[in-house]
Amino acid sequence: MTATASETGPAVGDPDVEALESAEQVTRLIAHLDAIAPDLEAEVIGNERAGKLSDRTLELLRETRVPSMLLSKSAGGLGMFPTDALRVLERLCRIDASIGWIGGNWSTTGITLAYFAPETVKELLRKDQPLFGISSAPTGRAVPVEGGYRLTGAWSYGSGDLQADFVICPAIEMGADGKPLTGPGGSPVIRHFTVTHEAVNPKGNWDTLGLRATGSIDFSVEDVFVPESWAVNMSAPPAVADRQVSGGMWVTIPMLHTGFALGATRRLLDELTAFAQRPSSRGTKLADDVVFRAEVARREVAVRSARAFVYETWNDVDALLKAGRPLSRRNVTLVRASMIHIHEVARDLASFVFEKGGGTSLRSGTMQRWVRDTFAGCQHFIVSPIIYPDIAWELMGAPEDLVWGPQGLTSIG
Repeated sequence: MTATASETGPAVGDPDVEALESAEQVTRLIAHLDAIAPDLEAEVIGNERAGKLSDRTLELLRETRVPSMLLSKSAGGLGMFPTDALRVLERLCRIDASIGWIGGNWSTTGITLAYFAPETVKELLRKDQPLFGISSAPTGRAVPVEGGYRLTGAWSYGSGDLQADFVICPAIEMGADGKPLTGPGGSPVIRHFTVTHEAVNPKGNWDTLGLRATGSIDFSVEDVFVPESWAVNMSAPPAVADRQVSGGMWVTIPMLHTGFALGATRRLLDELTAFAQRPSSRGTKLADDVVFRAEVARREVAVRSARAFVYETWNDVDALLKAGRPLSRRNVTLVRASMIHIHEVARDLASFVFEKGGGTSLRSGTMQRWVRDTFAGCQHFIVSPIIYPDIAWELMGAPEDLVWGPQGLTSIG
C-alpha cells in the first residue's frame, strides 16, 4: 500500500507552488458549491425517483470541476492534494448524500487515470471530465486475445454505473489453457478492465433503503474486447506517480467515503437542530427538553472529535505526499481507522435522529431521506468495523510482510 513519488517536494525554503494552488482551490470550489446548492437540492427528489442523477445535476457537478480535483494539471485537472479535496467533498456531501456519493466517486478520476499510460489518458479524456464507475469484486473472466482481452462477467453494486461514461470491471485473468493465472502465493491474477457505457448491460436491482439516486446497479458484460492499454492493476502503485495521487487507489478510496460521512453527520445535526426548535402541535419544543439537549451535546462532541481525527490523519498523509515520500503502513492504518470511526458516529447519529424525529422522520421528507442515506452509506464493506482487529494488530506490531488490502491486512505474496 505504499508508493514512491517520481519527484520530491520543493527544496527547503522554496515555496510549494502546487500545494499553495491546491489550498486556494478549496476556497473557490466551496464558494461555487455554496452558490449552486439550491440548484442541486432542487434536483434531489427527481433524482431519487429516477434512481440516478439527472442530466442537470451532472452538468452542475461538471461545472464545479470536482471531477478534476485529483487530475494532474498536465492532463487539464486541478492537481489538488487529498486533504484539500476531502474538504470540498465534505461540503458537497452536506448538500445531498447521493450527489455527494457520485461526486466523491467522480473526484477519483485523477487517481483512476494515474494507472494508465499518457496516451491512454488522452484517449479517455476525449469526453469532458468523464465519469468512471467501478465495482470492487473480481467476478469476471478476461481471456487474452491479440491486442487485448475478451471480458465476460456480472458485477453487483456498480457504484454510479448507470450514468458512467466508462466502467472499470475487476476480473480474473485467464491463461491460454482456460484456467486462471496465478501470482505469488497461488492467488489469482486480478486486473481492472475498462469498458464504455455502451458495453454494459444494466440489470437494475437498486431497490435500496438509501442512496437511491446513485444509479449503483448490478450489470453484466458479455464477451467485450478490451484493448491491452485499457487493462491495469489498481492494487499496485499508480503508473504516473504525481505527488498528489502517489498514495494509490486503496488510500484514495477511503477519502471519498470519509467525505460522505463527514457531510452526512453535519447535515443530520443541522436537520435535527432545526426540527427541535419548531413547536409541536402541542406547542412544546424538543429543544426545551434538558435530557435531549444533553444527548445532542454528546453527539456534537462525537462528530467534532471524529472529524478532528480524520483531518489529523489526512494532514499527515498530505505532508508525506508533499515531501515526495511514500506513505507508511501506519498512515494507511489510521486512514482506515478514522474512516470507520466517523461512520460509526454517523450510524449512531442517524439512529438518534430517526428516534427523536418521531413522525417527521417516519414520513417521506428531508429528515427521513438523510437517515436512510446515512444508513445506506454505512453499509459499504470498506467501512465495516470487521477490520478493527487488523487495525489493532497493526498498531501493536503486525509482521512487516503484511500490507493493507481492501478487506484487511494481507501478505505481500
